[in-house]
Amino acid sequence: MVCKPKILYPILMVKTIVGLLAIIVFMGCRPEERGHRDHPVVADSILDKADVLLKSEQVSHSLVYLDSAYSLFPHPGPEDIWKKYNFKANYYLFYDINLEIATRYVDSMFAVLKGKADLYKESYATSIFLSGDVLMAQNRYNEAFGRYYEGRQFTLKNLDSCKFSQFTYNLGLVRFRQGQYAKAIPYLKQALNETGRCKEGFYYRIFTPQAIINTTALCYERAGIADIAVYYYRYGLALLDERAPAFPKKKQFIAAAKGVIYGNLGGVYSKLNQSQHAEKYLKESIRIKK
Repeated sequence: MVCKPKILYPILMVKTIVGLLAIIVFMGCRPEERGHRDHPVVADSILDKADVLLKSEQVSHSLVYLDSAYSLFPHPGPEDIWKKYNFKANYYLFYDINLEIATRYVDSMFAVLKGKADLYKESYATSIFLSGDVLMAQNRYNEAFGRYYEGRQFTLKNLDSCKFSQFTYNLGLVRFRQGQYAKAIPYLKQALNETGRCKEGFYYRIFTPQAIINTTALCYERAGIADIAVYYYRYGLALLDERAPAFPKKKQFIAAAKGVIYGNLGGVYSKLNQSQHAEKYLKESIRIKK
């Protein structure tokens, strides 16, 4: 059967679909690959290229490519299908925002893994996490807290601390969003301790801990404990300086993260009537953001 798409694809999409066809022909024609087995090489190739389109601001084209590629995908397994639903749930949660559609795709993620949580532990945990994110976006904070707590309990039993630290952080984030700063702080401190056990990867070594530290500082600041807020903002800067050399390709992100902290730190010093420090950090924040 010859595929005759009605859409004129960008050059990148043509190349990626042609490349994908080569993988599918190689893997999809083998009888032993039929049935319900997963094909991570094919699925991940599709998702990686859809993500490239998404990040290159060809947002709508990313879904067109995803659907076209999956229509050529012979006998996708449960996790192959789950990855497609996961991409679409994130798409409608963070890009073309439509929380009703995002909810439907999260429901589909759970449906495809029904009865298979023990086989796909990390994917199941991710499904719980994303369902909490959707509830957070809907301002249904108590329900979101319940989902994150459920996810953390599942992850505690089945995955490592690098995975459940994100659930712990989001438990604190829910309380922060509710303005319950004193209740948020213990979860944030626990999450930071859990990320300390993670030895590798930009996400766990810089991205997540700096976010946790900044949120902790904000909690203290909004609770009126400015001196401890200053301590945590400075802690965040020290962490970035210490760990940045290991990630030379992330200089832009690290600079932006510092800019945020400088701005927050300048604001706290202003509240403490330390105008010289306040001016210094606010100017540095503005310089970085230019």
